[in-house]
Amino acid sequence: MDRKVLTLGLVMCLSSITVTGCSNSQQDEIARLDKSYVLEQQKNVELEKEKAVLSESLESANKRVEKQVSIITSLSKDSANEMNIYSICTGNIDDYSKVIDFYITMPKELSLKSKLSTIAETISEAYFSNLPIKVLEIDDKKIATVNLEEMPESSTDTSMKQSNSWSTSLFQGSTGGTITRIRLAESFLQKDYKGEWIEGIRFLYKGQRIDFQHVPELSEVIYRR
Repeated sequence: MDRKVLTLGLVMCLSSITVTGCSNSQQDEIARLDKSYVLEQQKNVELEKEKAVLSESLESANKRVEKQVSIITSLSKDSANEMNIYSICTGNIDDYSKVIDFYITMPKELSLKSKLSTIAETISEAYFSNLPIKVLEIDDKKIATVNLEEMPESSTDTSMKQSNSWSTSLFQGSTGGTITRIRLAESFLQKDYKGEWIEGIRFLYKGQRIDFQHVPELSEVIYRR
């Protein structure tokens, strides 16, 4: 009788250990699956961000193509005599040489400041995620002053503000800083344009002299010739 009781107790004890072991194993598996699920969610969020960036780039490229087609069409019409063509420039990442990226047209009768403002709006949209670029003045020596601003503080998308920033993104890194400088300076200076134009350009950041390691040229007046 005692042996039967002892055997029964041993069986119950082993069963309890087995159940506990299975329970712990299941909990570990659930925890692993939960962690995997969270990681997949994070990946999906990143993919959605990349998708949004690519969609924005595609939309911008399509708009640019439409503008180029419009320019080509206008050249074959009488209105071409009333318009001037200006180049928007970027930089070659291999040797940092100037590259004409695309063209825009503007009416000949526009003031010089208005033409510079149009260039500011164009490159802001094309290259700088619509960061504010404002032409402040053109002095009597034909030196234009252009102010670069960050996104307004009222913007609620902090991740967008951080990724689209002069100070934390566009002025950073040797390559990034150089390409930013080329896009700004060459597009504004229009060195190949033969008509009346500015003699040089001064860039400010938030109303102050630019002082960033990778864009030293932007701290001084950049001359056209």
